Amino acid sequence: MIRELINFTNDLVTSLPEVMQWNNKPTTGLHIFVELDENSNWRNKDMQPGVDYAYYDGKSVETDFLRKAKEFAEYSRTVGASTDANKLLDMGAGGKKIHSCSPFVVAFKIKELKNIDSRLNTYFEAAHLICLGEEKKDLLLKQKSIAFKNVCREILQKLPILNLSNGDEKGILNLNDLKEDNYISIYMCDINKEDYKKTHDNYLKEKLFNDNNYNNENKITENTFGLSGFRNGLNSKKIFLAHKTASMYKGISGRLLPSDVRSLNTFDILRARKILPNPLPIFIDKDEFQHQNDVIAIFNENQKDKEKLSYSTIIKKIFDKNEDSILKNYYLFNYRGEEINDFDFVSLFRYKIKNCIIENLFKLKEQSNIEIHSIFGFESIIIRQIFNNSLVRVDTKKNTQIVKYFDEIDPQYVSGENSIFHLIMKYRKSIYDYIYKSKLNAITPLIFDDMMLQSIMSDIKGDMMLQSIMSDIKGDTFDKFHKNETSIKAKLNTWFSLYNFFVINENQKRENMAENLKRHREMMQELIEGKRDIQTDEEFAFAAGQGIHYLLSKSQTADKSYARLEPFLQKSDCGEFKKAIVRIFDMYKHENFSTKFSKAMAQLMAFNTGVNLKELTPLMLAGFFSENLLYSDKIKQTENQQN
Repeated sequence: MIRELINFTNDLVTSLPEVMQWNNKPTTGLHIFVELDENSNWRNKDMQPGVDYAYYDGKSVETDFLRKAKEFAEYSRTVGASTDANKLLDMGAGGKKIHSCSPFVVAFKIKELKNIDSRLNTYFEAAHLICLGEEKKDLLLKQKSIAFKNVCREILQKLPILNLSNGDEKGILNLNDLKEDNYISIYMCDINKEDYKKTHDNYLKEKLFNDNNYNNENKITENTFGLSGFRNGLNSKKIFLAHKTASMYKGISGRLLPSDVRSLNTFDILRARKILPNPLPIFIDKDEFQHQNDVIAIFNENQKDKEKLSYSTIIKKIFDKNEDSILKNYYLFNYRGEEINDFDFVSLFRYKIKNCIIENLFKLKEQSNIEIHSIFGFESIIIRQIFNNSLVRVDTKKNTQIVKYFDEIDPQYVSGENSIFHLIMKYRKSIYDYIYKSKLNAITPLIFDDMMLQSIMSDIKGDMMLQSIMSDIKGDTFDKFHKNETSIKAKLNTWFSLYNFFVINENQKRENMAENLKRHREMMQELIEGKRDIQTDEEFAFAAGQGIHYLLSKSQTADKSYARLEPFLQKSDCGEFKKAIVRIFDMYKHENFSTKFSKAMAQLMAFNTGVNLKELTPLMLAGFFSENLLYSDKIKQTENQQN
């Protein structure tokens, strides 16, 4: 992984150098420029707003002054994406107050203002020792740096009592009005960019390694091998964590050259600036690297927008631009802040998918067949549906999508509560591999069956009867309906339509459930007409679903939810299952039953099987939620459901 990240960063910066300026914002706080005359005296001590100083609130438009300050700050930053207190120049007792790392910059938080004067000598001594050499030019730079230190002392004395004009309608800018965590950054302007960069490079060379005690040579050169600090905890004292099979030096393996460590440091900075999409494809083939530039450029194309494009939207834009695009031979790097979630190789990404059609088999109102053409369409429609908008969350009003393949998920905010939460935890990595890494074996037919069954069962358990008010000129009328009926039938549509979608080997294909459902409906029609008997276990399960639905419709209790179906689905033995049906029948035997139901009931009671009925659950559900053929021709099914 490390080598791939190094190569990726080097190639990216070389081919897209402007990337280093993307989303690079000035530090929130007060920025002050210092100019010296030929006698090393403070030339611009009158401090004109917008010329010698400016305040940045983190939101306003950047000025030319702030852009210049940002460039100075870039060559004085500490190692890593954020301030590493162990890599500062201001070390020792009472230290770690000055966070800049350059002989030409002093940056500190406002709350530390009173402590900075006493830290200047220590800070500049370290800066001169680490950042400057013994060459004549370095000695001249050291003299300028000493003069800069003296001016910093003057500024420190003035700041608490100085009212600084902000240069706009806001009037006076006082330090007391600023937040304690805002920075005061003082820059020396009489140094060219090359010298700024050179001195900072010297700092990085000395400080980039995790611990210089593990370097293979005392003096750091470009050929020194050392321990990188990138995602690397130093566990040398914990012998049971040490690698026993790797090539090691002083108990440490996997050391890198300074140039490699610097590339990892650059990567960490780019990651923290949020200019890299997540997940991030890292192409290893030079011929494919143009895709890398496309991905990152698209991600950052609307720099002014706060909302960055999602990975799926980026890929969609690439394929919209060229539908023949091929993404292959890359590593997919998924991270969250400092944490690495996943890193895996993708030999060929499958964007387009075929034969993914969701038929409206259970006749949902105002819904037609749905044809899905891309893997991210599969994610936003199918995966969203299975996990009740909790794993893949789509906000239709904002037209945004959030995925939680590696995020913390609170069960109390999951629709379906613990059952769906546990289903997410069980399968979300497999789903991520299937969608983002095109691992077709990550979701097998059995996994798909389990996801669909458990999701439907969760809806059945959580169902309840609700009431809607419909108003017209005749007054209000009340319409009762099942809370989860639409969700259950939509999931059954998905399950049966994609019953063979995840079969990789053609020899393992199962029955076409859409056709199977049609045959069983025809079977029921012939059964109630007395033209045939129940002949197979599958026919028994479908007919049982129809019969149970009919019986439960006779209930006079307040609870008419689909949760009453669950006890039947828990039965595995045919005899016990039929006893459960008889018990319900006895409860309502005083009711009028249709001739159609009587014929079906007789067939159910006469049939026996030794198969585990739980294996027939899909067909039992199909019978229960299909249009019921057992009602009398004179009575509509919907009227029976409301009784």
